[in-house]
Amino acid sequence: MEHQRHQIKKSSFMEFITRHKIDIACVTETHLKNHNNFKLKSYNIYRKDRDTKHSSGGVAILIKKI
Repeated sequence: MEHQRHQIKKSSFMEFITRHKIDIACVTETHLKNHNNFKLKSYNIYRKDRDTKHSSGGVAILIKKI
């Protein structure tokens, strides 16, 4: 169930940055863990996950590839 919820959020996020033609996005509260494989083929992603047992915090910077 958690994987499905992440897929829906990723899909909504991708739709948003595509619709608004976002070149650079700074995201807080990503709630990703180090082992989460979060990639978007059109963006370079730089992230810092919080080192805890449960998903919380975290930041990411997405820069559109040219």
